[in-house]
Parts: sequence; structure tokens; C-alpha cells
Amino acid sequence: MSRTATYVQQGERIDYTPASSSIAAGTPVKLANGLYGIADRDIAEGETGAITIKGVYSFVAGGTISVGAPVYLSNGTVTDTPVDGACVGVAIGAAASSGCEVPVLLNTVPNGAVVKTITAPAGSSSVADLIGALTSAGIFKAGE
Repeated sequence: MSRTATYVQQGERIDYTPASSSIAAGTPVKLANGLYGIADRDIAEGETGAITIKGVYSFVAGGTISVGAPVYLSNGTVTDTPVDGACVGVAIGAAASSGCEVPVLLNTVPNGAVVKTITAPAGSSSVADLIGALTSAGIFKAGE
């Protein structure tokens, strides 16, 4: 019987190589399909470094946030208002107002959270139009 999987690493941190610019330590990095990581240290362009994809990080809140709310990254702050494709995790503490720190459990999405929104093409009304919009947004692949 052939082996199906081989252990690679624990999975809390993964290798990341920035292609177009350096990444500063503490910077959120949006990966494929809405997955986020935080750079552990400065990573030079074209060099491989570690980013953390599991754990709790403190973010600056863009407004009031309740414990358990899904939070979305927007312009350097987190908010509980859905932002296209930017759900970074779930708040495990509260923020009383904008500018407060809020602890966020990375890449954890509670039931009912909006992970990614799409806009249907103008004038679309058919299932084919909807499938086309989902495919363009990277949410759907034919045959899956």
C-alpha cells in the first residue's frame, strides 16, 4: 500500500516567501482562500520566513466589537462589519470603542460568519451567471 500523506510540520507556522515586497514583523499576510498569517519576523522580498496561522493576536479595533464576533481586516484595523474576503478570525475579547486592542483567534470563523462576499454581474439573473461570479471569485471550481 502506498503512503498517502507525509508529516511536514506542526502547522502553527508555515513558510512564506513574499514575491513583491518585504514584510515587516507583525504584519498580517492574506494567503489564498482567505487564510491569514502574521509575519513572525521581518521577511525580505524573495526570502523565505515564517508566518503564524494559528494563535491569538492583538489587533486595533475599528469600532465596538463583542466577544465571539467574526472580525474582518480593513485598513489596518479589525471590525465586525463584513469586508470582502477579509475575515481574519474571531474576537475572544471585547473592544469598547475604536482604537482599543482586541484579541483575535486567527483563522477561526464562527457559524454564520461572512467569509467572502461576491457581486453578481450587472443584469445577471441566471444560475450560469451566479456560477460564473463564484468561479471568478475563486469560491467554486467546476466539477468539485
